[in-house]
Amino acid sequence: MRFPGSWLCVDVIATRLAAAEDIIIHSAAGLRVAKRLRRADMALGFNKEGRVLFEQLVREALTFGPRADRQSRAGSIEFRTHWVLTPDEVPVGLVVWLGPGPVPPRTDYNSWIMDLEAVATSSAGDDLASIGDGRRVGEYRPIRELLKFMNPDDVQAFLSLYYDARTGPKGIRAEAYWSVLPTGTDQFTHFWSSAIVPEAGALFVHGITVKLAHREYTPQSTRGMITGGGTLVIVDPGTRVPVTVWGKLTDLLADDGVVAELLGQLDIDKISADASALIEDTVTLAGGGRYHASAFLMPTSQKRPVHPLAIMLHTEGGTAA
Repeated sequence: MRFPGSWLCVDVIATRLAAAEDIIIHSAAGLRVAKRLRRADMALGFNKEGRVLFEQLVREALTFGPRADRQSRAGSIEFRTHWVLTPDEVPVGLVVWLGPGPVPPRTDYNSWIMDLEAVATSSAGDDLASIGDGRRVGEYRPIRELLKFMNPDDVQAFLSLYYDARTGPKGIRAEAYWSVLPTGTDQFTHFWSSAIVPEAGALFVHGITVKLAHREYTPQSTRGMITGGGTLVIVDPGTRVPVTVWGKLTDLLADDGVVAELLGQLDIDKISADASALIEDTVTLAGGGRYHASAFLMPTSQKRPVHPLAIMLHTEGGTAA
């Protein structure tokens, strides 16, 4: 038999929504797969006998449980499993090693629930600390806090994930690559997050995030907007929820009331109606601070009709905020 020689993560929700014989592989060796096993088996490193054994063992784990990590051996073949459960105990991932040892360390996986009405997430998993916002298992936090250290270049893709989760048909995969740079660190931590929409109009989606060892992508110009010491605020214009804030006024704009002040002084409806519009105005925040604001819609991502709203803030006169 031939096996991949890497940990594979089964997408449990996608597998349960798929045809009876299908197992959906979420990722392998920490990298995105998002395919049916029978379409990806040879690329992953299985021969037919190895794939059939993998299917059998995974089906038994999904059908009979229990949802506890398992370790067993038959001759030279190691079989290990690790369940990825959301805070409300919904299984979203089953991480599996099947093959000869030695068994390498597995990739970290986190789980999450997104409340689509409250625009908030609750998380569990192997390494919540890597997000950098201090969240605890099962604690609902606004999406802004989840993403407050996000690379601004990734906001369009993350809002596309949110849009697909809110509006997509049953079975669609909502997904995004994203990276964070928490305060006090000098290197980004990279992730790929995905969720299968359980039904159209669902209020909650359950998803899984794999922490990436590295990520190759072409930086855009978004972070360059704040090199002059200004502040960049990115908002979902549909819900008026701030997604992320970068720059000098990050602490001030951590207050929801101050963000509401900012949005209330800008003609958001005009921008939403005209994707090419640029609004420039002077705003007053937190009892007296005056700032020059430039607001415009950013490009969409993944051909989804959702355009993040970017607001640049500088002190009056154009100096850094």
